Amino acid sequence: MNQKLNLDIPQNNTFLLPRDILVAADHLIGLKFGMGALDDMNHLKNKSIRSVVDLLQDQFGLALVRLENVVRGTICRAIRHKLIPTPQNLVTSPLLTTTYESFFGLHPLSQVLDRTNPLTQIVHGRKLSYLGLGGLTGRTAGFRIRDIHPSHYGRICPIDTSEGINVGLIGSLSIHARIGHWGSLESPFYEISERSTGVRMHSLSPGSDEYYMVAAVLISEHLVYEDIYTSFHIWKYEIHTHVTSQGPEKVINEILHLEAHLLRNLDKKGIVMLGSWVETGDILVGKLTPQVVKESSYAPEDRLLRAILGIKVSTSKETCLKLPIGGRGRVIDVRWIQKRGGSSYNPKMIRVYISQKRDIKVGNKVAGRHENKGIISKILPRQDMPYLQDGRFVNMVFNPLGVPSRMNVGQIFECSLGLVGSLLDRHYRIAPFDERYEQEASRKLVFSELYEASK
Repeated sequence: MNQKLNLDIPQNNTFLLPRDILVAADHLIGLKFGMGALDDMNHLKNKSIRSVVDLLQDQFGLALVRLENVVRGTICRAIRHKLIPTPQNLVTSPLLTTTYESFFGLHPLSQVLDRTNPLTQIVHGRKLSYLGLGGLTGRTAGFRIRDIHPSHYGRICPIDTSEGINVGLIGSLSIHARIGHWGSLESPFYEISERSTGVRMHSLSPGSDEYYMVAAVLISEHLVYEDIYTSFHIWKYEIHTHVTSQGPEKVINEILHLEAHLLRNLDKKGIVMLGSWVETGDILVGKLTPQVVKESSYAPEDRLLRAILGIKVSTSKETCLKLPIGGRGRVIDVRWIQKRGGSSYNPKMIRVYISQKRDIKVGNKVAGRHENKGIISKILPRQDMPYLQDGRFVNMVFNPLGVPSRMNVGQIFECSLGLVGSLLDRHYRIAPFDERYEQEASRKLVFSELYEASK
């Protein structure tokens, strides 16, 4: 409260003072008029951890209150009957033992000790949960409370969580995280000073350090400008032409009730031209389908033309192939497919292939060949990226808790060989199950190549 409201109340004072109320009210009034920012309710600095001891203490507190009422009643009855109560008559243990047994037997956060695997007790002792008495439920908790927050960095493992309805509501402490004063989660950080040769470690609370998203990936603008991560997506659109009972469907470039700019890319046959740039709603193939129209559905002027001049009014329906919403790109191929020897009643198919160029941007996913995914959180100038000892800039930075943490040993060896191949201009072909040739064959090969590349 001192930090939030800029107060200097001594830490040993645990009671609210009139000054606290006045400053808090002034702060709320300021928020109402746009002064300051609202707190992030999902930030760990605004949360505290209640251990099993705290929960058990609450239950024993209630048991002691009930025991106090029992003792008062026993004393009143003894006085009324002029009896002298003894300690054995006043204090009864079943109230306390029942509370203890019901807590560990019925409490939702209690778990039976697994004596088969001794690690189970350690794992369960480091679990965190939003569930239980006074907490949330799996059916009412929203997405934001389940999501990974930047303040979890170094404190709550972003990977170890339950599946199903309780996903994100049950987690585990990070390896070096600990519970500090007032139930805050602390994470160790090293303070590195330029003037001293040593380093000092500090355990910082969630409100004292900086954080980075676990699955975040930083990339250099070099990858964007040089089109290194630019991708091309080819989309296929197709349409069939049939011979109906009213006559054959026609592919045509003139459709009266459509706007001219939608038909601008069609050739004389009614098919989009190669190299055309098309946007959402553009006509790729113009097609008319004949249909039966009742006499009563004709407009009066159409009926007049039919009766006097004998002119046949068009009764065709527009069934063109249009580029759907979100589509855009360059037409790279058009194919008209028909089976050889087929009759005129066999359907014909027209395929249009459109290429779409996509530049990499913030929010895109990058993935390795082993499905290890990361999300691009920021694109930085080259001068803001780290660089190697020889002065070359790094193009991509991963968080060690993200993609690398999900890689197995074989994938790490593969990445190491890829690095060696780029440095020594070599290509490698590795047979699967190469351990059959020699024990630790993969490790020996990778280490020997890395040593050679380091020279």
